[in-house]
Amino acid sequence: MDVAGNAETTSAGTTEDERSTAADPDAEATSLEGSSPNADGETTHRVGRRAATALAGVGLVWLAATFVTAHASVVGNSDVYPVALGAAAFALPNLVAAALVAGAAVGTAVTSWIRWADRPGRRLILGLGGGIVLGAVCAGLVVFGYGTSGGVTGLAVTVALAAVLGGAANAGPPPVLAAGLLGTIAALLLGLIAGFAQPDLVNLFGGDRGLDAQVNATYTVAYLVGAVAGVVAGGASFWLLRRYGSRAWPWYLLAGVLPGVLLLVAEMTTRIGGAGLLNLVRSLSEGDRLTVDIASFARLRNAMIVTFVGGLTAMLAVGRTLRAPR
Repeated sequence: MDVAGNAETTSAGTTEDERSTAADPDAEATSLEGSSPNADGETTHRVGRRAATALAGVGLVWLAATFVTAHASVVGNSDVYPVALGAAAFALPNLVAAALVAGAAVGTAVTSWIRWADRPGRRLILGLGGGIVLGAVCAGLVVFGYGTSGGVTGLAVTVALAAVLGGAANAGPPPVLAAGLLGTIAALLLGLIAGFAQPDLVNLFGGDRGLDAQVNATYTVAYLVGAVAGVVAGGASFWLLRRYGSRAWPWYLLAGVLPGVLLLVAEMTTRIGGAGLLNLVRSLSEGDRLTVDIASFARLRNAMIVTFVGGLTAMLAVGRTLRAPR
């Protein structure tokens, strides 16, 4: 993917960037857009250090808040084992998504500060290193807080794996990944707000008129929240990527769908790595089995909606900025 990105930097704008860099050696550290020559004389767009560090900070804060919330939920129900087990199972998807985003954001920040990271392979190595460190910390916190029994080991490994996968994403073009991460964080934040407002939203769409109406309203709200999250994610991704200058539309499409793709990766990681814990909760009762399956389907549906709507939003935004040839 970097080959296409490198070809674009040969445009007339590159000459201007080189003149400005020569005049100010620190321009790359303070600008949202920067490029650095590699051994072959090529250039690679890099994420500005302040922007990448800010994304990493937000990602780590989100991860810490998710850990605190999950711990409070599990410990608050520790006197009833089935309830505590269910709380851990339902906290797992949020922990995985937060660890995935934080791992990718930390890798982006690391590569933005190291000039050597000008190739996909080098960014992959640094990203994996950051993801492994973060994953080890996450796994240690899980084991320290809950021990190693009752599927906790699987939970710790799954969260650590998500952080490593996030770090591996840094092999891609840094600006596209940064834009996708901003869109993902925006989608997660919107989902959190919608979760708090769920009862009011359901009533707004007629959920207070009976059981059937409540079910229909719940589905309506779920699709509406997913669509709005896709618009927000695609718009945020487009906005940040556009600040790096003109790029071909496929890059905008990739940035627009990336939030949904990351959510899909988080869901697949949860289902595979957390299968033991989820199956343990399913075995408690028929109601628990239905609850776990419904929640899993809802997350998958939401991720698919965000992927489609996010990509469509980014493409429409690109279309709005195109100028007719003269």
